[in-house]
Amino acid sequence: MAKEKAVSAKKQARQQIVVQLQTALPGILEALGQKEFDSRLKKVSKILTEGIKVKSPKKAKEVKKVKIKQADKEKAA
Repeated sequence: MAKEKAVSAKKQARQQIVVQLQTALPGILEALGQKEFDSRLKKVSKILTEGIKVKSPKKAKEVKKVKIKQADKEKAA
């Protein structure tokens, strides 16, 4: 099987904007035509998602193990 690339948050936001605007503005679709309407939706989604910054996942910090000396163990007991 081929690996599927993870879609970035910015791209997902653009896709959601396009879907919502398509359902909200059917009258403009009829006036402009499908091709022009799609290109305008693409431009609008780019403008609206301009400020979104994609953050890379943070790496997990390693926990350092500290060795306890025998003398310290005896004092604690």
